[in-house]
This record gives sequence, structure tokens and C-alpha cells, in this order.
Amino acid sequence: RASETLPDDHEVWHYVSHYLAHLCASIILLTCPEVIVLGGGVFKRKILFPAIRNKTLEILSGYISLEKITERIDEYIVPAHFTNTAGVVGSLQVAQLAIKSKM
Repeated sequence: RASETLPDDHEVWHYVSHYLAHLCASIILLTCPEVIVLGGGVFKRKILFPAIRNKTLEILSGYISLEKITERIDEYIVPAHFTNTAGVVGSLQVAQLAIKSKM
């Protein structure tokens, strides 16, 4: 069944947000990046970001006390700016840099 046809309250979104929150918590604990950017087709589902952010904080359970995470999680785990076109945009930027370096 295609994800586009599933309602927001379908149980699959609980599992998706659960595993993505574990990914975010692992990334935070391993590297503590400035921001975590998530993108791709599944993120068209707007209910995921609040669920992922809340579950990430729950998983971290106060272990990390950085304000950018604990107080501004909405600015820390964010959607990709280019959504599903990120690969194309990135490829074009690499090509543009390659052309400029040959000039």
C-alpha cells in the first residue's frame, strides 16, 4: 500500500517516526551537528517532524543539555530546503563548480 494513501493516524507513521528519532538521537550523540536536515518523499508527511522531534528528546532523556536541542528542537531537526530535488540540485552545483574550476 502506497504511503500517500495511508491516513496520518496509521500505525506505520508511529514506527517511521520512532526509527527516525533513534537515528537523530544517534547522530546527536555521535557527532552533535549544528543541525539535522531530513528530506525525501516520506517527509511530505507533515506529522512526522513533530513526532520525530518529540521522540528524539524522549530518547535523549536530558543526557544532552544543549539549548539548541532542548529548547529549539524545531530549529535543530528541520526539513530539507530542496525536498525531493536535493540530488539534482547538488549534482548541478558540483557541475557548476567543476566548470568554474576549469575557467
